[in-house]
Amino acid sequence: MNYNSPLDSFFSNPWLGYGIIVIYFFIVIWFNKKLFPDRIPWLVKSFFTIGVPFIWIVTLKMLNPALLGYGKSEGVNRLAVYDGKLFVIDYLVAAGGGRLSKGSPCYRLHVIEPATGNKIRRSSLYNAYRPGSVRFTGDTMILTQPSDVKFYSVATGKKINTWSSKTLPALFPQLSSGVGNLEPNSYKEKLVINSLDGNKWVLDIMSNMIAPYDSHDQNKYEPTGKLYLDENNGIRRDDQRFGTTVVTYGSVKGSDNKMMLMGPDTVLNRHISFLHGSIIAVSEKQDCFVIRDYDKTTETGVGFVCMSLDGHRKLWEVREKELRPGKEYEKRANTCYCIDELNHIFFANIKNEVYAINMSDGKLLWRQVP
Repeated sequence: MNYNSPLDSFFSNPWLGYGIIVIYFFIVIWFNKKLFPDRIPWLVKSFFTIGVPFIWIVTLKMLNPALLGYGKSEGVNRLAVYDGKLFVIDYLVAAGGGRLSKGSPCYRLHVIEPATGNKIRRSSLYNAYRPGSVRFTGDTMILTQPSDVKFYSVATGKKINTWSSKTLPALFPQLSSGVGNLEPNSYKEKLVINSLDGNKWVLDIMSNMIAPYDSHDQNKYEPTGKLYLDENNGIRRDDQRFGTTVVTYGSVKGSDNKMMLMGPDTVLNRHISFLHGSIIAVSEKQDCFVIRDYDKTTETGVGFVCMSLDGHRKLWEVREKELRPGKEYEKRANTCYCIDELNHIFFANIKNEVYAINMSDGKLLWRQVP
C-alpha cells in the first residue's frame, strides 16, 4: 500500500463513502422490479439489497483501516529520524467487534524527506499494537510494545519477526523451557526475561545477544560524552555513571509554573516560566534544547520553546495558535517529537498534523497531515 491521492481523498470523506450507499440503496429500491424480476432467486435479491451495502460499510470502517490503509491520518503515534529520512507512525481508527473493536487504532508507517516534506513511501504496520519506543539498525525498524517486540523492514514496511513469550523459546535455546515473564525496556534496548526453568536472562534487542541476568554487562560502563534526557525532565552529559547535570527542570515551591534550574537550588532565568512544561528534545550541535508547555491561563494550546543549552536565553517560541489559528485546542495535549541533527530541524505533531521547524530561528518549514 502506497500513496494514492484519489483513494486517500475518497476514504477521508465520509460524505462520499456513505453517500454511495444511500444512492445505491435508492436505486435498488426505486428500480427493484426492473433490476430483479420475479425469476431472480430471493437470495440474489437479498445479496444486492442488503449484502452489498453491508460489505461496503465493513470495507469503509474495518477493512480499509486494518488492511488497505487509505485516508488521512487520525493521529500520530511516533516520530523518528534515521538514515536521512523522517519516519512517522500514524493511525487510522477501525470500528467493529473482536480484534477490531470500536476505536481500535490501525498503524501505518510513512517515510518522508525531512527537508522538503515530500512523501516517499507508506505501508501498513500489520499487527502493531500500541507501538512504544522506535529503534533502527541496518534495514530494520524495531518497535518495542507492552508485551512483545516487532521487527519491520525499513525498505518495505513488512513485518520480519516478532519476539514474544510464544516465539522466543524457538529462537533461543536458553529459553526452550518456556517464557514466564517478558519485560520490554523502552530505554535500555534490552529485554528482561524469566524462563520457566527459574533462570533470568537479558536479551539485547539490537545485537540479538542473550546472557544470564547476573552475568550481563550491566555493571560495565563506557562514557560517550553525549547529552541525553533523564527521567526527571533534565539534561545530563554521559561523562560518568549516571551522568552529570547540565540543566534540570522542576517546579518552584510546588507551583505548576516551572522554572529552569541548574543544580538543586539555582534558578537560571527568573523571567521565564513554563506551565506543565517538560524538556522534550536536545540538540548538541545547535547548543540548545526544546521545551513543551501550555497556555498559562487555559492550560490549552501547546507551545514549543527553544532555549540555549545553559538555560539563560530563549531563542525562539512557537505556539499552537500560530500553527493552527482558530482551531479548538485540547487541554494539555500530548505530542510526539524528534530532531534531525543533520538538517537542524525539529519535528513535532499536534493531533494528526506534523510540523517541521527550523532549529536556528523557529520558522515553519513545512506542515502536513500524513
